[in-house]
Amino acid sequence: MDYTKIRKMVIDLACAKCSIDPKCFDVNKTFYYDETDNIQKFRIKESGFNAAADSHFVLGGVTTDSIITFAELKSVWGFKNDNNILEIKSTNKSVFKGDFVDILKSTKLSDFIRLLIDKDCHIHFFNLNILYYSLVDIVDSVHNAVLLQYAEDMKTMLYLIVKEDLSLSSSLLYKYNYPNLKDEECLLFLKDIITLIDNFSQHHFEYAQPLSILKSHIQFGLQQNALPFIQDNVSLEPIERLCDFYLQKIYMLPNAKHVFDNEEGVKDFFINHPIEINGQKLNNYCFVDSKTNILIQVSDLIVAILRRYFKFCDRLTKCVDDDISHFTAQQMSSFVMLNKILKYSLDYNPIYMHHSTNLLEYQNFVSLINKYGI
Repeated sequence: MDYTKIRKMVIDLACAKCSIDPKCFDVNKTFYYDETDNIQKFRIKESGFNAAADSHFVLGGVTTDSIITFAELKSVWGFKNDNNILEIKSTNKSVFKGDFVDILKSTKLSDFIRLLIDKDCHIHFFNLNILYYSLVDIVDSVHNAVLLQYAEDMKTMLYLIVKEDLSLSSSLLYKYNYPNLKDEECLLFLKDIITLIDNFSQHHFEYAQPLSILKSHIQFGLQQNALPFIQDNVSLEPIERLCDFYLQKIYMLPNAKHVFDNEEGVKDFFINHPIEINGQKLNNYCFVDSKTNILIQVSDLIVAILRRYFKFCDRLTKCVDDDISHFTAQQMSSFVMLNKILKYSLDYNPIYMHHSTNLLEYQNFVSLINKYGI
């Protein structure tokens, strides 16, 4: 498939919405990748979902012109004299334990980030909030031009509603074979969504205004005969595959080289879905065994950190701030260093960081790297 028009559309939108220089997409660096929470598909079951509601698919890693040796990587994680360690991964014993707050306690994390800074590394990532992404088509299926400016706020509000009572919400989605509603089910589905909004409103007066906007938007949809984005899809599979997000990296940055960790399913998908720009097939990517590539191992560690960070941000701001206020000196040191390299990477090229998540999580993340990453 030729992605020339899609690429141009995305660049034009980024320029208009975020004032990004289109030259940022012409970067010719080598990007190394690994991923977390690669659930392949996100399915709705009668008893809930096939993955945790706070799952974050993170595809990303590092880019650098420097060399990081295996000896250096082993040393920062405390495996300097362990000849049995043939690969450093986030699942290695004593590398990462616990959530974001827990891993900040480790001096090894500080040493790792310091190594990345010393090697002039830039971090890049695509962050996908699985549950959030699975719900956005509900809002987008209602054609209300008046409230279009509040689309992101409404999607975030709907996400918070669904997340608060996952049992009730998943049952509702399962009932309608979401996202494959029948024409005669559309009005009933929207009425059930309105009931969810009303139930949530009774306990969250602080969200009165955005809830009112979301309810008005969904009520507007009652005038429609169809909900285009949540019909004629595979039943009970809001996310049919994650491979498309790998493709995006290839065609959005055609001048770069992309080095992925071996993923057989993704490799097979690429074989069956050739990528073209301006009629020319792209061959700017490869798959390697992480055991043979130190920067893939580094990328594995990076995305493991980021996944925890995004979950940390995916909460009310007051909860995030309260946790930070109780950080020890070691936790704060690691936290500051992490935000410094993230801010450094973002300032170097804003397209190195791509989010598909709710506004609360995104705003918390941006606020923190701007506050602590200076």
